[in-house]
Amino acid sequence: MQVTGSFRILTNRAVSFTYPFVTIGLISPASHSTVQLGAVVTNGDITRFSFGTGTPLDMEFAKEAFTTTTEIPFVLKIDQAGKVTGSIDDIKVPGGRSASGLEYIRLTCSTARVRFSNIALVTMK
Repeated sequence: MQVTGSFRILTNRAVSFTYPFVTIGLISPASHSTVQLGAVVTNGDITRFSFGTGTPLDMEFAKEAFTTTTEIPFVLKIDQAGKVTGSIDDIKVPGGRSASGLEYIRLTCSTARVRFSNIALVTMK
């Protein structure tokens, strides 16, 4: 299975004591199998990208300057063996994570000032 799309965070201001963030999660009832790809804006000018099963700041693997003008593309893939890989803003996620029993996809954001677009789900043979 593959999930693709893009998002744009339209503000770098915190809302109710939380940083602006986005997560794309592959969710399993067994919480240890849930895998998420995320972006969080900290200090108003840095976008930090994360991948894994913990909190976004614990799983950080890359960062770049924040901008409201660019759509950030993402890809999450899960193969037949349950290995999850992908990329965000054309930066490959480190390694991969194993997952099983994934039941649904969850798109989350901390503010209404996030726009998701071109979301597609493709099943692979």
